[in-house]
Amino acid sequence: MLRAVLLALVPACTALDDGAAGKPADCSRDPVCRAVQDALEIVRNNIGGKSGTPDNIAKLDILELGPPALQHLARAMNDPRPEVAAFSALRIIDLGDRDRVEAWCASSSHPECPELRAYADTLVGLDPVGTWTGYRNIIPDEDADMLEQTATLRLRRTGKRLGGELCLEPHGCLPLTRAEFAGARVALDYSVPGGRETMTLFFEDGDLLGRGTVIRCRKCIVGVELARQP
Repeated sequence: MLRAVLLALVPACTALDDGAAGKPADCSRDPVCRAVQDALEIVRNNIGGKSGTPDNIAKLDILELGPPALQHLARAMNDPRPEVAAFSALRIIDLGDRDRVEAWCASSSHPECPELRAYADTLVGLDPVGTWTGYRNIIPDEDADMLEQTATLRLRRTGKRLGGELCLEPHGCLPLTRAEFAGARVALDYSVPGGRETMTLFFEDGDLLGRGTVIRCRKCIVGVELARQP
């Protein structure tokens, strides 16, 4: 249960010294571009693994942006730091655009490509349809105790459309207003009394892990961990 919360925590050593560092000139008018560059800066600052698991934090930052991040990640595959280029390629695969990475690999010799292809192969055949149970863990701020809420996610497919419901304390069962799946990413929206909440999840070792939002609690740290039920 704690691993999802840890993914949502941003260690102090991932903070950026300069919010504009490394950004292309046009990022000032593009919030998605800025968010992608901030995530990539976390990766740059963690080359060598000096800050625990911030690459996973950057991964979720990217997955929350969804497909609009793809064009900026494609540019970052040409980053001079191979770790940043590989991270960008992995996130493109997570977002369901393996073909873009295959084209990059075919364009020139990149030593990361065998591992990238092997990772992409692990996503083939993944399907979130079914019943998932677990927890949503909420920390109102970094000094507060964690609130654990049980969660059951039921996903079904009608034609090509993904839908279903999320049963979540204390709201009961709520219909999903949006359910998207591509690559390794599952993105959900649902309405609760007073507004809209979200979850952005990804497959890891057969489970769904990720982050969420809670209405009227912008500072809340929200981790989600769900396991598939038979």
